[in-house]
Amino acid sequence: MARSKQELDASPDQRRSIWEQSLERVRRQPDYGLAEFFVLLKEEKKKKTFAALPPLDMALWSGDALKPNDLDIKNPRLFNERYIELPTVETVGGNGKLHWLPRLFLLFHNLSLLLFLGLYVAAFVDEKLDAWSALGLFAGYLCAGGIPFLFFYFLSPFSPLMRYAEKKGSARYNRQAQLVHISCGGSKVLHVPWRHVRALVEFSVMPGGLGGTGLVLTAPRPWVLDELDRLSPQGKPRKVLFSLPYGFWTGGDRSIPGILRRWEFIRRYMEKGLEAIQPDPDLERDGLLYLPGAEPAPTRELGPIYALVFHPLERLGYILTFGAWLDRKAAAVEKARDGFEWPEEVEELCASGADVAAFDHQPISARTDMYYRFAGFNGYEYVDNHGRPISGSHGVDELMAEAKEWPSEKTKPIKDDWGGAG
Repeated sequence: MARSKQELDASPDQRRSIWEQSLERVRRQPDYGLAEFFVLLKEEKKKKTFAALPPLDMALWSGDALKPNDLDIKNPRLFNERYIELPTVETVGGNGKLHWLPRLFLLFHNLSLLLFLGLYVAAFVDEKLDAWSALGLFAGYLCAGGIPFLFFYFLSPFSPLMRYAEKKGSARYNRQAQLVHISCGGSKVLHVPWRHVRALVEFSVMPGGLGGTGLVLTAPRPWVLDELDRLSPQGKPRKVLFSLPYGFWTGGDRSIPGILRRWEFIRRYMEKGLEAIQPDPDLERDGLLYLPGAEPAPTRELGPIYALVFHPLERLGYILTFGAWLDRKAAAVEKARDGFEWPEEVEELCASGADVAAFDHQPISARTDMYYRFAGFNGYEYVDNHGRPISGSHGVDELMAEAKEWPSEKTKPIKDDWGGAG
């Protein structure tokens, strides 16, 4: 007799058992899925929407690195010598404020409501408001405004679905164990060896103001996810790149320089610690630092066009979506649902003096003879200590086209692999 999809799927006890093995599997098989990851990464780099950044043993030139670092790292619970904690996708937009996505849907609803109220008033003044026209206007409002409101409701903390959602934590970049711990809700945590992490630039296919670039951190797909796939109705793991979550605010980083600085922030911390990612003192003095996942202060200098055009529009949208009042309500709901705690095994690995001997915990040292830096339309190039190009370039366009690794025949090629990164 054929088994149903429910029978083929893993039972709750099986799932629980698989998640409980997550850390032990990384300890026993630190290179799990690495060979397949290289294959998937090579295929991904062939796409015109992705380009690879240098491996972990290549640092951003000091003239470009963290210039300026505008992230607030004062909270020792989130930023210390043992680990830093960055928001996951699900927790971005917290910090006492409603996430921008549900607020955007609410803005669509409110603008639709104002439009149709204006049409009602105009029809009434012109004495053209009969039952059929009123019904037609109401139907138009339901389509134009009702649907965005439903999206707002179900994406916001007020949704009844959120009451049953598992509490989600953040992503801990554990420097002393050289691991990344990723909360997947409740007690479920994925663990990724840092030395296998690879950074990609993703190019948006959307033209205009919504275009730009994004940072994507990839790694071999953890054993837990593959095992859950094997016990699913499909019966086999998915052949996809695994992406690590992180919660840097991306509104000001839709550019290659911003991508490089954010990547260097994480890479430099995992190599050198907290002292290497100290914020810009001038921004700190002026109160312009912000936490990853939060938006920059509105007084931050983003240029005259932003100050004259975009900032007033942002403020208008904030007012039309009930601004601070809605933030307070969202913060109250989120606080009531707060309560995520990392499992004991993660806290033990993140504690001072933790026993990390079972892991490859040696930080990956960056080269001191060669760096890379932003190079305009070429993406980035390799330079010496003084920022002088060494030979040729290794730009984004070449990476996207799968060009040769190092254009100059006079210089030893720099292989785009893991030979020097762990």
